[in-house]
Amino acid sequence: MPAKKKGRFTGRIANTVYSAALLAMLYDWPHQVYQKLGPRMGAATAREQFIVQEVDDYARRLRLRLNPTFVIGSAAAAAGAFSGNAVIVVSPGMLDPEKFSDNDVRFILAHEVGHVARLDAYRFWTRWTDSGAAARELDADRIAVRLVGCGAMKETVARHWHEFLKGYQEEGDHHPHPDTRLIEVCGRPRNEQ
Repeated sequence: MPAKKKGRFTGRIANTVYSAALLAMLYDWPHQVYQKLGPRMGAATAREQFIVQEVDDYARRLRLRLNPTFVIGSAAAAAGAFSGNAVIVVSPGMLDPEKFSDNDVRFILAHEVGHVARLDAYRFWTRWTDSGAAARELDADRIAVRLVGCGAMKETVARHWHEFLKGYQEEGDHHPHPDTRLIEVCGRPRNEQ
């Protein structure tokens, strides 16, 4: 009899280890996918150093143990974040101070760190429901505003209104309308700023 109990116990351990390994692979898939998206961003230029320092500051303030990989995306203005190994996708436009102000970069990075803090593996989990995805976006906005303030959000939405609207209109994307985001998070739409 004792041998059977030991066998069941060993089987449970094996199943637990197998399940944990499978979950770890699923959790890490965004990192693997986005390694192929574009080159890694370094910290050679002043703007790259600014991006790395801002994310480090947000992680410290949110008490996250975060050592992200910064990857340059293919879309000119879109950014993204993926939990797992904390991949932050930086748009090429964010590297150009003439296209994106410091406040633009601050809000966008804070929003993406909000997704990492929430453990949102964005393209995987948000396919499940539109309403859940919209709620995750608003939660990431709330975290961002807690980090950088409503002024940075309002400025970023105003300066990049068409990009925010494109994110709302894109089929399969679940970003709320930019005015909804401003009302829900900061209390005012764009035209009442």
